[in-house]
Amino acid sequence: MENWKKWAIGMGVGLTLSLSALGVGGYVYRNEIKEFFFPVYKGKTFRVAQWNTQALGDSKASRPELMKGYAERLSQYDVAFVQEIRYDSDKKKKKRQIDSSNGPFEKLCELMPGYEHRISSRAGRSVSKEQYAVFCKRGIEIEEFKDFNPDEQNRWERPPVKVTFKVGNYRFATYNIHTKPTDTPNEIRNLENVVEDRGNVMVLGDLNASGSYYKRREHNDFSVWHWIIKDTDDTTVAKSRNAYDRFILNRDAFREFIEKGIDTNVTKDVSDHYLVWVKMAAQER
Repeated sequence: MENWKKWAIGMGVGLTLSLSALGVGGYVYRNEIKEFFFPVYKGKTFRVAQWNTQALGDSKASRPELMKGYAERLSQYDVAFVQEIRYDSDKKKKKRQIDSSNGPFEKLCELMPGYEHRISSRAGRSVSKEQYAVFCKRGIEIEEFKDFNPDEQNRWERPPVKVTFKVGNYRFATYNIHTKPTDTPNEIRNLENVVEDRGNVMVLGDLNASGSYYKRREHNDFSVWHWIIKDTDDTTVAKSRNAYDRFILNRDAFREFIEKGIDTNVTKDVSDHYLVWVKMAAQER
């Protein structure tokens, strides 16, 4: 066990015993200890991150330093979406038994104890399946988590998830998707058809909405929305410039938009995509 964990447990146990001797309810103190080490979100702004981690599967999960790096970077944000969570395919079997106790998602949960989390079902038309995960800091409430998988109409390779959050008195809905590159125009169009444009809404994910896969001038999707990550931005580690990863805000959410960012400090062994983020005001404007 790491030294800081030993120290935290020792401090918590010792002080809880001391307070118990004074007649103080132990459960109250344990809650305070938890908040001391894992601060609750309390702010006037918040940041939402989106990151395609490129085949975050069993192999990567077995590399402690790599997983620690993912967790440390994601922990800089109040809400973080993670894409391409996979379990490495078994070449000998079309269906494999998955050890869900030690996979990449479980590792991230262990390394980010101050965050609530959800994960989608495994999706994909081939043997290779992917999942979306979302992490949010304690103090931010997940009011709804809707998984569009399975989709009876077969509209997407990896159907989206809708997640609605409450930050104080501010509510916003998100739609997260990783589109199939060769079918990006249809998948984005199908996404717009299911998005409910009410209240504060953002669409985010690896939309593959750039390069040869998608040219915005040739399509009219989300035409009255605000594309925060611009066509001229670069969200990939490759030498070519492409804005595959996007944040798209409706008019209501755009009023609270403050700034965007692209974390380019990513190497190829970590992912082929940069992490992108937006900063938002936590109150209606």
